[in-house]
Amino acid sequence: HELIEGDELRAKGYGLLWATGKCAVSPPCLLVLTHKGSEASRKGVALVGKGITFDTGGAALKSRDGMIGMKRDMGGAAGMFGAFLALAKSGGLPSGRPL
Repeated sequence: HELIEGDELRAKGYGLLWATGKCAVSPPCLLVLTHKGSEASRKGVALVGKGITFDTGGAALKSRDGMIGMKRDMGGAAGMFGAFLALAKSGGLPSGRPL
């Protein structure tokens, strides 16, 4: 796995992710998980899920009441992590392609 956190996000080209969370108490981060797959396959499959613990607001498109549920908006990341974990524990994709 690779954890890209804080100012390293900006240095590696993830400037928007860095800018969105730079003022948060905990620095923004990106977690990259990989599964090698079989030796025969070189093309990979990407699973992507976003998880945030607080919506920073941006243009404030939601009302105050609408923001309450956003504090736990981690469903995308949780779903992708669950799928990744299940595939890794079962030996990967049936095709042998890496994740």
